[in-house]
Amino acid sequence: MLQINPSSDGHRLQIAGEMTIYHAAELREALLAHVPASGSLALDLSAVDEIDSSGVQLLLAFERSARVCGAGLHLAAPSDAVAAALCELGLGAQFAIPCQE
Repeated sequence: MLQINPSSDGHRLQIAGEMTIYHAAELREALLAHVPASGSLALDLSAVDEIDSSGVQLLLAFERSARVCGAGLHLAAPSDAVAAALCELGLGAQFAIPCQE
């Protein structure tokens, strides 16, 4: 099940469930609705149990949208699935995730 839970201060979002093609459209709309106008946003991905290339594309698009708006994006506590996918695609450094070589 997909859940997006914004924090009360609006500086943290938690995504739970699958970040896959099956939820891409729904997740995209929800994420873009939370792009901050400034400051920074922590995206808690600790409860993401599956991610595919569509989910990674969403992360890249969300990061780009935040940057364009003058905001920063930080992946807080990425799950093993998220970390593995980003490292496998060579995106660990972009999201400050340590990857094994």
